[in-house]
Amino acid sequence: MAETSNDAMLREAERHAAVDPPRKVVFNPFSPAFRENPYPTYRSLRENAPFLKVLGSWFFSRHGDIVSVLRDRRFSSSRIPELIRRGGRGTRDKEDYHDYKAVESFVAKAIVFTENPDHARLRRLVNIAFDAATMAAEQPVIERIGQELLREPIARGAADLIEEFADKLPMFVMCERLGVPRQMGPALCGWAYEARLLLDPTLMSKKDYVRVEAIMKEALGYFDEVIAARKRRPGSDIISRLLAARDKDDRLTDQEVALTCIMSFVAGHETTKYLIGNSALALLRHPREVDAIRAEPALIAQAVDEILRIDAPLQQTKRVAVADIEFGGMTVREGEPVILLLGSANHDPSVFDEPERFQVRRANAKMHLGLGYGMRNCLGGALAHSEAAAAVKLLFCQEIEPALATDKVEWQSESVILRGLRALPVTLARRD
Repeated sequence: MAETSNDAMLREAERHAAVDPPRKVVFNPFSPAFRENPYPTYRSLRENAPFLKVLGSWFFSRHGDIVSVLRDRRFSSSRIPELIRRGGRGTRDKEDYHDYKAVESFVAKAIVFTENPDHARLRRLVNIAFDAATMAAEQPVIERIGQELLREPIARGAADLIEEFADKLPMFVMCERLGVPRQMGPALCGWAYEARLLLDPTLMSKKDYVRVEAIMKEALGYFDEVIAARKRRPGSDIISRLLAARDKDDRLTDQEVALTCIMSFVAGHETTKYLIGNSALALLRHPREVDAIRAEPALIAQAVDEILRIDAPLQQTKRVAVADIEFGGMTVREGEPVILLLGSANHDPSVFDEPERFQVRRANAKMHLGLGYGMRNCLGGALAHSEAAAAVKLLFCQEIEPALATDKVEWQSESVILRGLRALPVTLARRD
């Protein structure tokens, strides 16, 4: 029988498999090349090493596997507080001993670290700050603040969209939501910037723990004063609403309200800043997609989902195995960290056709994991989405024509879990 083309291809593949060693994947998330563009590395991981173990941690890179982990209660974030306790504490008979009461209260009660039933309880009580009605009511506020921020740059004809717009929009929106002065915004964001180190405690030194403990005490002290004032004189702000929230006989403690406020800045400032910046960059580089949303502004929400897919500000999240787990032919041992590469999952061709192509009309863009998944879906994701949508509308569907002032952009390098721009210089011309 004559050999078919399929037979020949199979025989050739077997010959190469017999002589060629498995392809080695170079994965260094700290390298400048990876910072510049992580997506070729993600593709190599998905194709050659979807379950990669490096220095005691597993890295998962495929969409289906990551969704499975996020659904599986045996992979938990509740072990992360214990990592923090072990990493920061010295011994009582040595000079390096420190109490970390503020840090430990944060990781014990922050919704991102808890599991059910604590997680479900906190989510029910806190949800009043992030429900659909609240988001709809705040959309005009978001747009008003955005217009204020753009007024001077438009008059000047140029801006750094990160420093002057993307950074300040979520900062000022959060201040207005909580009913605190805008002047407090930089301090609150500074506290949150330090506290975010707790999201990946394996990268923290003892000095980091000492510094973050002092910062957490300062932040909790500030919100203790604000909460006391709201109790004396409630308003319509989110803090007043959280203090009044009830689930039958259950309510949030003052400390839980304060920690929720801090977590709102930790989870909602930098990620939203980078989402706005990444949105602007993607659209500036794809003028045909800008034409599409100008012709059909209803596409803006879908465009934000596509940006969350193609260049998500949150590139990874972590879980810890609470038992030995057989997964994909591998054994993840109890206590081993599993890093879920969300940025890779969002480019998985088994889910997204032409994953490297930016398309604001992509039908299944909502399947991205840029805001987490399921029970762990980001509680403030709707607010971040609303702020990004408002930014896209103001920058690309109003009276201005933004254009890149440089072909070279620089990505931040302080955080391995976030992807965002240091700066985004643009010109702002009037549009006919």
